[in-house]
Amino acid sequence: MASDELLDGLAEILEQDRAALTEETALADLNWDSLAFVSFIAMVDSRFGVTVPPRQLAKCRTVADLAALVETLVASAPQ
Repeated sequence: MASDELLDGLAEILEQDRAALTEETALADLNWDSLAFVSFIAMVDSRFGVTVPPRQLAKCRTVADLAALVETLVASAPQ
């Protein structure tokens, strides 16, 4: 399940209404471009303290995929 903090940051990056984003939302249906890609990496680093590997991020197709990736990275980060 995507956290509110992640969804808020994603909505800001994509210039979308937060309420319009669901876990099933396809990134292809949004303004998901190279700038959004890099901005997402920076946002996750800033808000969650983890680095998103670009190759793993490139495999994401939905908001749920992004959330799962970030959750995995946060869970495996050294405390």
